[in-house]
Amino acid sequence: MRYVLTILLFSFISSTLKGQLNDNYKKRIHFEIVKFRGKLGNHPITLLLSIYPNNYMSGYYYYDKIGRFIKVEKVKNSSSLKLKTSAFEAFEQTQIEYFDFQDSCLSNKVNIKAQWTDGKKKLAVELHKDASKLEWRLLTINSIGLYPKSEFNVQEKDYHIIYPSIQSSPILNKYFLTKWIDSKKMIGFINCGNFNSLSIESDFGTDTLDNDIYSWNEIKNDELVYYTDSILTYYSNEFVYANNGQPWESYISIKVSDGKEIEMQDVFRSNSIDTVLSILKTKYKSILQNEPDPNKANTSESGAPYFSQFTKATSIFISPGGLYFRERLYKLADYYNLYLSNEEIKKNYLDSYKILINSPAD
Repeated sequence: MRYVLTILLFSFISSTLKGQLNDNYKKRIHFEIVKFRGKLGNHPITLLLSIYPNNYMSGYYYYDKIGRFIKVEKVKNSSSLKLKTSAFEAFEQTQIEYFDFQDSCLSNKVNIKAQWTDGKKKLAVELHKDASKLEWRLLTINSIGLYPKSEFNVQEKDYHIIYPSIQSSPILNKYFLTKWIDSKKMIGFINCGNFNSLSIESDFGTDTLDNDIYSWNEIKNDELVYYTDSILTYYSNEFVYANNGQPWESYISIKVSDGKEIEMQDVFRSNSIDTVLSILKTKYKSILQNEPDPNKANTSESGAPYFSQFTKATSIFISPGGLYFRERLYKLADYYNLYLSNEEIKKNYLDSYKILINSPAD
């Protein structure tokens, strides 16, 4: 799917460059990613929010002593500024929580207050803005083309790509932009202005070729999940629609110093990976064993040992308190984010990874 998206995006870029980069674009000043630290009642927490040009907000918070992600997003049509939590792990059954903020806008705020509610329980929230070294930006690419001879007639693209400015992090700027843009000239154009959000709109015009590939609608969204001076975790969601939908999503952690994606062999000693997987499967065996196997429906073997599908090839991503192991158990199913804390698996870490996460030696 990445290959298809890259090819189609390249077509867009080629069209844009032919116009000498004169497609319509406009500067927006209301995109930012902010980190707040403080307390929920007596519990230290950290809240990371992406604030978009239309004032939509989404992000993650975690209790500092636990370090497991909790997803939050702005409640639509609320009379006040509210954030609502949702389940982050596929099997999670949690009470919905709300943050009700005193201020209607959090952009450029240094100190914020809110009330947290979980059912009948209420606690005060006081947070202060944490200084960030990275200047995050949003690149929006919208395009449309007409193809009268194809099945759907119209091709639309809607990309939202987050990236740090080249001044704040040349390495991460290159990592994010070159994943989707092949043209150095286009990347130079994107990096040349001092804006927080850039929107590029392009009209492909009309093509009379009878080719279904030009009927695909594409949506791509990125979101920052967690970052420190050494580690960055982000979420990418893509959806392509032709005759049916083809979703793809991932959580990935990378090293800030070199832009390298962190995989299992970068975290654990090679002779310890099987041990860690055994710990993971034992912890979640009772949950995953009860998942039905769609390939064996209505048979005596309908219960599948899905825990066996978590292997050395399983993707991982880093949280403040440990690691998530992420696997899709069958086509189009939900992803499973299984969590192991640092305390559960720390003795299996490479020394280099302990240094990366600033973990004290055993």
